[in-house]
Amino acid sequence: MKLWEEPRSHPQKELFIRDIAKEHSQEREREDSLLAKSYGDVFTLWIGHYPVVVLAGFETVKEGLTDNYERLSGRPMIPFFKFLSNEKGQPLDPLWPLMRSASKVISTAAFGHHVPTEEEALRNLTEHVNTVTKFRGSAGEMVYNIFPSLMQHIPGPHKKVISSCEFIRSFIKKEEQMDSTTTFNEDNLVQVIADLFVAGTDTLAATLSWALLLMATHPDIQEKVQKELQSALDPSKPIGYEDRKKLHYTNAVIHEIQRFSNIVLFGLPRLCMEDFNIFGHFIPKRWETPQQFSPNHFLDKDGKYTAREEFFAFGTGCRSCLGRQLAQTELFIFFTCLMKAFTFCWPEGLEDTAVQPVVGPVVHPGPFKICAVPR
Repeated sequence: MKLWEEPRSHPQKELFIRDIAKEHSQEREREDSLLAKSYGDVFTLWIGHYPVVVLAGFETVKEGLTDNYERLSGRPMIPFFKFLSNEKGQPLDPLWPLMRSASKVISTAAFGHHVPTEEEALRNLTEHVNTVTKFRGSAGEMVYNIFPSLMQHIPGPHKKVISSCEFIRSFIKKEEQMDSTTTFNEDNLVQVIADLFVAGTDTLAATLSWALLLMATHPDIQEKVQKELQSALDPSKPIGYEDRKKLHYTNAVIHEIQRFSNIVLFGLPRLCMEDFNIFGHFIPKRWETPQQFSPNHFLDKDGKYTAREEFFAFGTGCRSCLGRQLAQTELFIFFTCLMKAFTFCWPEGLEDTAVQPVVGPVVHPGPFKICAVPR
């Protein structure tokens, strides 16, 4: 299939344009599902003058991104992509502390030294990364990608994003000392590290925000996680990633958090490198109770953690997430340490608050406050 050829059916352009206005609504997620039901598992959306072929459903995505990964190994040079490549027990909003902690971990991994969380430069970096990630997938980015030359000469939110990109690059160049034996040139190295910050900060913070929200909503599951941590681990030793092999239920809960929260509705676009055919067909439900939060999705009949082929939290194929191992380690350590130290619950009078997702490039829970009660 050539990228510019339209599959057997496609939605009207007007539907997609109308959908842009709903980018911060649950209706966008519902309409995405309805598009697949109406037009099949392979259909075309037009973003300005760019035709984008959408793959929906487990078997279709697997055939396209795993079985034919070489044919879909390219990245389209979308204009904005091109620019990027050059209090105890009291209610609190956990988002910013989580984002700063994620940035700190990436800084340590990238630069080889600790950057204090309180340091002003790290706080500024986190804010600029947040500016960039919020712009991704927005109507503003779509307009930028359709009219890149024009957007260089008019004011708008994209100007703030460009300034944030420049700050991120400047921060990295200041912290990173080039090794004379490295195979990276400076621009290449800066871009790789920038990708780690932009892709890894907001996603981890969003996942952990959902984790705390879901634990407060399901105190029985939270209690079971805490009991497993207490019985399986030595309390005198820090938690390590290898401990996941002893924590079957906790590992299942973490994977269920990722499945249920589904923080990235769409994978990054790929460029078709050669012609190939992919056939759409009916896909049966793969998850037993897909709309419910249930760690049993990742537990076998003996209560042991079991991996699921349908789990695509980090993508698949040769363009799957480069930082997968780092992200999995971060998520496991952060979550288990938080569960070990605190019990999370709703503030008094706000029992089981229905927090709605905010749909964007990364799906965050809507603003909420939660109590972290020391154990």
